[in-house]
Amino acid sequence: MSLLEIEDLRITYQTKGGPVPAVRGVTVAVERGQVMGLAGESGCGKSTIAGAIMRLHPKNTKIEGEILLNGEDVLTMKPGRLRAVRWAGASMVFQGALHSLNPVRRCTTPRGTPRVTTRAPGGWPQLTPGTRLTPG
Repeated sequence: MSLLEIEDLRITYQTKGGPVPAVRGVTVAVERGQVMGLAGESGCGKSTIAGAIMRLHPKNTKIEGEILLNGEDVLTMKPGRLRAVRWAGASMVFQGALHSLNPVRRCTTPRGTPRVTTRAPGGWPQLTPGTRLTPG
């Protein structure tokens, strides 16, 4: 069983002008320990697919196919189970995630001593585990 299995995913937005197909026939399997990234041109469906995995789309969005997370069907999860999965099992990093860091705040450890940041692959700053932001 894969960690994440997506089979023939099709997503259609309902608009005033009629249905707009956004994703057509995506199939993906991600095994435990693998890393997957969605890359593509603007408007190609990356965020639409990620939103479907987390079930973040409006109720009138038509989502067809199968999305299994640890063998559980995300599209049929009850609200309480979906909340639990979003809290502990899966999360989404939005495209503008670095904007949530405030450049005016200093990064420190829980004891208040400055924590050196490292560079993640690709050159983006990476906070060391246990780091918190405090007014600087």
